[in-house]
Amino acid sequence: MPEADRPAAAEPDPSAVQPVPLPDLAAGDASEELQDRIRRQHAAVTAGGGEAAAEPGALGAAYGELGMLLLAGGHAAEAETAFRNARALAPRDRRWPYYIGHVYRTIGEPRRAAAAFEQARELEPNDVPTLTWLAEMRLEAGDPSAARTMLEFALALEPDSAAVQYWLGRAAVAREDYFRAIQHFEEARALSPTAISINTALADAFRSIGETEAAEVNLQRLRLAERAGVALDAGIIVRPADPLLDEVEGIVDSAAVYERRGLRAFARADYRRAAAQLRRGLELEPGNVELRQKLGTALAVRGDAAGAQEQFEQVIQRAPDHAQAHFSLGVLLEERAQPLQALGRYTAAVRYDPGHAEARMRLARLLRLSERPDDAMAQYERVMELDPAIFEAPFGYAMVLVSSGRWAEARDRLADDMRRYPGPPAFPIALARILAAAPDDSVRDGRRALEIMEQMPEEQQRVDLGETLAMAFAENGRYRDAADLQREAIAAAPPELAERMAGNLALYEAGQPSRTPWREGELP
Repeated sequence: MPEADRPAAAEPDPSAVQPVPLPDLAAGDASEELQDRIRRQHAAVTAGGGEAAAEPGALGAAYGELGMLLLAGGHAAEAETAFRNARALAPRDRRWPYYIGHVYRTIGEPRRAAAAFEQARELEPNDVPTLTWLAEMRLEAGDPSAARTMLEFALALEPDSAAVQYWLGRAAVAREDYFRAIQHFEEARALSPTAISINTALADAFRSIGETEAAEVNLQRLRLAERAGVALDAGIIVRPADPLLDEVEGIVDSAAVYERRGLRAFARADYRRAAAQLRRGLELEPGNVELRQKLGTALAVRGDAAGAQEQFEQVIQRAPDHAQAHFSLGVLLEERAQPLQALGRYTAAVRYDPGHAEARMRLARLLRLSERPDDAMAQYERVMELDPAIFEAPFGYAMVLVSSGRWAEARDRLADDMRRYPGPPAFPIALARILAAAPDDSVRDGRRALEIMEQMPEEQQRVDLGETLAMAFAENGRYRDAADLQREAIAAAPPELAERMAGNLALYEAGQPSRTPWREGELP
């Protein structure tokens, strides 16, 4: 058994200390400042070697610091020797086997990494980052059952950890237990809804059990988050907060390091820490507009709209053609009930990035609300060309037809789109409303409206579905059923909406059908 994989000794063993060769520092990732720190620390431990028996703890800490500097500078082999010395001199300090685990992880030796993390776990059994890394290495080594054991213990310690739920899902996938994997990924997504890696893993799990429709719905959700600019963790695997690893990364004081930390915190839905890390990066590189854009996004997701707006405006000042900043600012302005200003920002976004589908989607909606139907439809058509998978575009196009009173065209369009996009319930609900309540007698078909509504899955029973089914009952002369359903829908609706819904209830109670598929201001 290699010496590094043996169980740690209970007492200091100065005889196990080995010389740490000084690597070619210029060949690594270290800056000149870090190279100087490595040389000074290397000289310190070399000079202190004779005192190992008298002060093993102090010398162990010195070797450990040297190992951290070497690891931060990209010299894994020499870092391993330094950490092994630190472990020999301070065997009860969990940091040294923990960092040895990261050395082996870095060079792609998961079994040896797992052995080192196991030693760290023996010294601190309740450390969730250690348990998570140990589980990941067990997975890479082909032992998903051992990984699950570690992760279930970690989950008991941190029940609200998106990272632990995510890795439990990965362990279930490795065992081909896709149903359990979906449960864990769903839990992880609820805790961290904007994490790309979680949503992607969930879609893959659905696809593995043949649920292609559920996979597509999840990918639509992911595309929406990406298009809206609130998914920042591309390439970042979800892991719990890890102070020890952060300490090594913090040795290299660079904007890139703080950006990685910020993105990892964002993936954990720790938006406060994400903003703090990204802000620290900007202190080092104030001209980095992409980093500033990410900070604005983290602030927006956290709920600090004013702070987010300030960052987006600074991005635009520094880079007037930054499409995503225009878009993000437009979203904030729209949320603040400033549609005209938002429209201008969306227009700028698509001017500088013609392929920005979500900016075109939002621009189209505002154009429709501004009673510019032709311009709105042109934008929806462009989105459909850019990405046919964005079902909101054809639905929005149909709503422009509705708002223009073109009922027959809207009916036919929705019928086609319902076949093209069988998953989203928006299409059948909208079609049923038109068939049940359109003011154009030639368009209505109460029997077909009722058939569509009765085919809707029970899990999609919502206020709008109940009210739509009531419209269909009324068009078929079933006014008592319509009134009963309308009352149920009113009871489930917010007070301000319930008051408006009372009009249709009065019609049904009087034995009259509705001729208003959507009330003013309620068109989707």
